[in-house]
Amino acid sequence: MMKRLLLTSLICLSVMACSKSEEASPDTNAPAASTAEAAPVAPVADAAPAPAADAEVVTGIPECDEFLHQYQTCLADKVPEQTREVMLQGMAQWKQSWKDMVQDEATKAQLPEVCTRAKESTKSVMDMYGCAM
Repeated sequence: MMKRLLLTSLICLSVMACSKSEEASPDTNAPAASTAEAAPVAPVADAAPAPAADAEVVTGIPECDEFLHQYQTCLADKVPEQTREVMLQGMAQWKQSWKDMVQDEATKAQLPEVCTRAKESTKSVMDMYGCAM
């Protein structure tokens, strides 16, 4: 089960990295847009903890549910639609894997670490989109 989750995570990260390479050119051609978007990022990051309390409970594990909420918010607010679809598919796989893991007492205890690693591994990609994770 753990190997399956790690494989899914690696595939998702690879897809995100490849997708971002395609999107890098438009971002570098529009520095004014990046600068304009950079200013509101700080308030969005400050506002993120408040909605986390209202966030969808997927696993019941705070590290996982908080990460999924932040990730989904970033996708909705910052990621171009073409790339967003692929990333949403990866997120759906995380959700299903983590729901399965929470049902098994043997794997449930590993979820906080798994979700923390997922957050750390996606941080650089999310930073490229201006999302504070």
